[in-house]
Amino acid sequence: MIQRIQSVYLLLAGVLSAVAFFTPLANFTRETALCVMYATSFSVYGDPSAFGQVPSLPWGVMVFSLLSVLLPLYCIFKYRNRKSQMRLCLLTEIAYLVYYAAYIAYGVAIARDNDANLTPTLFAILPLIAFIAVILARKAIKSDEEKVRAADRIR
Repeated sequence: MIQRIQSVYLLLAGVLSAVAFFTPLANFTRETALCVMYATSFSVYGDPSAFGQVPSLPWGVMVFSLLSVLLPLYCIFKYRNRKSQMRLCLLTEIAYLVYYAAYIAYGVAIARDNDANLTPTLFAILPLIAFIAVILARKAIKSDEEKVRAADRIR
C-alpha cells in the first residue's frame, strides 16, 4: 500500500513544509530597517535599533513547522495500520492549524510592538497547500479502509 495516492499526498505535504521551514515567511518593514521572519529565526537588516521588540526565536512557529515536516513523512511508513495513519493525518492537520495560529500571533505582535508593516511572503502559502494535501491523503486512507472492510464483509 506504500504506492497509493495518499503516499504521494503525504510526501508532497512533507516536502512543501520542509521548503517553508527554510524560506522567509514574513517581512516587517520600517523606514530604516527590514526584519525577516523565518521558521527558525528573525533577521534584521538595516538599522538594528529600529526593531527593539523582536524575539530571537519564534518558538511556536518553529515547533509546529517541524512537526508539520516530520509527521507527514512518518505517516507514509505507517501504511500497514490505516487507522493509525488516519489519526496521524488528523494530528498533522491540527499541527498545521496551530502553526498558522502561531504565525499570525507572532506576525501581529511584532508588527504592533514595532510599528512595522507586516507583509507575508509567498512561501507562507506552502503550508496551506500541504494542509490540503494531508486532508486529501486522509480521505484516500479512509477510502482504502472502507474498501478493505467491504471486501472482508463479502468473504
